[in-house]
Amino acid sequence: MKSLQSSLKETIAGAVILSLLMYGMFLMFEPAVGLTQSSEQFEVSLTVTEELTFTSPPQNVTLLPSLSGLTGGTADGQTQVIVRTNNVDGFNMTLTGSSSVPFGSSTPMIGHTQGDAIVAVTASGTEPTYQFRTSTVPSQGTAFGYSIAASTSAEIDQSFRHDVADGPNGQQDCNSGSFETDQQCWMYASTSAFTVYNRASATPASGATTTIFFRAIIQPNPSPAIDEDTYTATTTLTATAN
Repeated sequence: MKSLQSSLKETIAGAVILSLLMYGMFLMFEPAVGLTQSSEQFEVSLTVTEELTFTSPPQNVTLLPSLSGLTGGTADGQTQVIVRTNNVDGFNMTLTGSSSVPFGSSTPMIGHTQGDAIVAVTASGTEPTYQFRTSTVPSQGTAFGYSIAASTSAEIDQSFRHDVADGPNGQQDCNSGSFETDQQCWMYASTSAFTVYNRASATPASGATTTIFFRAIIQPNPSPAIDEDTYTATTTLTATAN
């Protein structure tokens, strides 16, 4: 009887040990069964693309005051634009003139009815000229041009910057130095895109503001004569992400 009981105990013990061994091996190959928690990481992604827009586009400009075709004078006007972009490299802006009348690479103001022209300001080659006023326009001549200013002057293109007075007769030169003074460097509206502004970072929520000044000058007794008419010039501003 004792031998039977001993054999039964050994059999049960062996069975328990065998079961534990098999269970352990099972857990080894199927570890998740024995765990109470399992974690897996994953990501959620979204691509945000660059965007650029004129939040305040340029408006038509009327130069004032109206000028007499005989005694002449100076007429001024301006328009302001605001550009906003989330591009981390910022944006650049160009101005281009267009005309149905061939005047080389410049855009004059053309009379609607008679077709006379207020020609473009004389620049320093292909770069702006320093100062544009009656004394800088030839006798009996006419001229039309533009200048640039910005809410952040450091973003004005180098072409519209000037140096200290070191030129002939003490005048300053544009496209030289680091000074940016409103309405000092003037350019003709070129039929090729001309860079006027360059920003190297995204704009604030309020955008980046640029002001374009326009001016027309008619000297007394212009030759050729400037007939009574309404004179216009068409210009295009283009903002491009860097």
